[in-house]
Amino acid sequence: MEELKTLLRSFSRKVDAQWWVGERPLVSAEQTMKIIAGKICLPTATHVPDALSHLSPINREQAARTLARAGTTSLAYGRKPPKKDDVARCKNALCCFEQTPKFFTNGSWDSDNYRYWSPLTSATFDCGVIGWDRYHAFIFGSKKRTNLPFCLPHHPDPHPARASSASGSG
Repeated sequence: MEELKTLLRSFSRKVDAQWWVGERPLVSAEQTMKIIAGKICLPTATHVPDALSHLSPINREQAARTLARAGTTSLAYGRKPPKKDDVARCKNALCCFEQTPKFFTNGSWDSDNYRYWSPLTSATFDCGVIGWDRYHAFIFGSKKRTNLPFCLPHHPDPHPARASSASGSG
């Protein structure tokens, strides 16, 4: 998980992003997604009822490409795909998840021009990945700011004694 934390910390410095890595909540899949998203105060898109229900399942390869796009390109101005080196770093970082992880995103970010996108925030553009396996979980979300805040600077962990949790913002 350290490689993933290092990667997300690095990406959050490049783009306007928030992230969290820690233990997977031991609840249903639907509740898992809500609790993980809540670690960075998502969703905040009040104009999209139940925004998390619009997330699409993706595989590990797609999660790596989406994470690389969210962490290295401008969602508002950057139409180029992420660099192969960045995708490779994401693939390596996501190897910390066991064989059957779950990954979700709020759009289709594979090609140069995204095919669809469902907002999670009040920002003009946002992109994120949520993932977990039996033991671990993470979320990374980037956005192009509008005049509305994305999240509070830090969302407290309901289990502060857990040393394995880490989070940050860009």
